[in-house]
Amino acid sequence: MALFSVLALALLGGAHADFTKTVQQKGDCSAGTVAYGDRPHIHYKGFLEDGTEFDSSYARHTPISFPAGHEFVIKCWDDAVIGMCVGEEIRLICPPEIAYGDRGAGDVIPPGATLTFDMKLVKIGETSADN
Repeated sequence: MALFSVLALALLGGAHADFTKTVQQKGDCSAGTVAYGDRPHIHYKGFLEDGTEFDSSYARHTPISFPAGHEFVIKCWDDAVIGMCVGEEIRLICPPEIAYGDRGAGDVIPPGATLTFDMKLVKIGETSADN
């Protein structure tokens, strides 16, 4: 059950889009919180609107890491990870405007898709060598 929900406002190309971030499990903020430029290591599962799982870092046994706020991932992720605590688990719902938009992503994510991600912040590192 969700502990609390946060509705955040994000901008993309001048258009407003809301994402929904629901904390499923609180983390340990004394172990660190993600700030702009940090490298969060995130385990995740991604789902289409019909519940189909389209990707999972768990299946690869390797969390994804990226420099937060530097547009290496979709805008929804970039904005949502800022402020996460180590160990925190969230459910993130990303509308197409701040996900893959009208282009979709290959044969996996259709154009205009709203995506849901279950995410866990495993740790915060400084470089990609921190895996």
